[in-house]
Amino acid sequence: VKISAMAGSEDMLQQFFYLSQQELHQSAAILGSLMLANLDSLGLEQQSCRRASVLWCYAEGLFEGMQYQRALHYYKDCLNSLQHLQDPTDEGVPSAEDVKWKVYKCHLKLSQEQEALEMLASTPVLQRSPKVSSALARLYLTFKNDNKSALACYKEVLRACPLALDAVLGVLKLETNRSELEALAKSYGELWSKHANLKWLDIWLQAQSCVTSHDFKGAATAFQKFEKQGFGVPADTTSDMAACMLKLGKKSEAEELFAKARAQDEHVLKHMDAYARVVAFDKLERLSSELLYSSSCHAEPWVAKAWHHSKNKQFTLAERTKANIFLQKAISFGGNAEASFLQGECIAVRCMFVPLSFLLLQHRCALQTKGSVLPYRNTVRPFNWTRPSLKHMRHSSDATLKQGQTKKL
Repeated sequence: VKISAMAGSEDMLQQFFYLSQQELHQSAAILGSLMLANLDSLGLEQQSCRRASVLWCYAEGLFEGMQYQRALHYYKDCLNSLQHLQDPTDEGVPSAEDVKWKVYKCHLKLSQEQEALEMLASTPVLQRSPKVSSALARLYLTFKNDNKSALACYKEVLRACPLALDAVLGVLKLETNRSELEALAKSYGELWSKHANLKWLDIWLQAQSCVTSHDFKGAATAFQKFEKQGFGVPADTTSDMAACMLKLGKKSEAEELFAKARAQDEHVLKHMDAYARVVAFDKLERLSSELLYSSSCHAEPWVAKAWHHSKNKQFTLAERTKANIFLQKAISFGGNAEASFLQGECIAVRCMFVPLSFLLLQHRCALQTKGSVLPYRNTVRPFNWTRPSLKHMRHSSDATLKQGQTKKL
């Protein structure tokens, strides 16, 4: 009878694991809850490896069902079980790194950024996978403003993956010069020197280096090399070219390039919030709707919607409220310089009366923006316009603006 019960338990386990493998997560969550409540009858109470596997699959079902707090509890329970295993490499047992990654994802979903960072950072440097190092870099930048740690993490990524272009951009934005980047990439991979047909990648790197150093004229010249040398230009790169033209004040050329990028790929999102700033009002409603159709989980479509309401000639209280609602939505998805610019525009140009804490937040966002003087200007002006009693703020803001303009010039 005991042997028969064990055989039945093993069969059920295999069926349970199969449900998870086939991504039938809701069924796995239902069956997993029943199995965890009856481990004794299944003979699994003393089998740590089996218990860890059941916890993992059950947590996966909860995670896919968006029950992040419950999933977090069972992921952590699974991690504790793994620490007591003598041989954690048994078939079907998840690795500690995989479980930590899911714990990190749960913390992010629950807006617990500090806990997410601590979980990933608990993995020793030499044991980190490139995706862990990349995620750590983003956390250090976004929530800690720790450029030094972020740069170290991006370099860890490039050691393993020399062509991880997101890490390349991260290193460039942290003001490491191009020669250092090339030396780093070449020392960790031979792709740069072996393949002469990667010239287009070198052009892209030159252009992005100019963009991050605010040399938009140099960036525009570099981007033009794509077509001059007969290389293909993807929609995102065309959008980069348009953004450079906009920074140079060439609005008509920028509009043409933005339109070209959308003709290449109607779902492209990169810099489309900047396109919304310069496009004609009669085209803006359609543009913002199409961007939202492409994605409602990125900042650009919501900034475009905010521009649509902000550009309305009858900028009533209702329109103003809608614009700010859409801007807050954009910020929740990682709003960028364009969102900061538009908030300053709404506050300063329209003389909106807003809490001082909100003004300080937007001023800080503008100071962190390295692409243009406009966010400085449009978030500094509210200190002068909406708070006439704050004289010390005026002087501070004027000095900040002057310093920002001088730096850009």
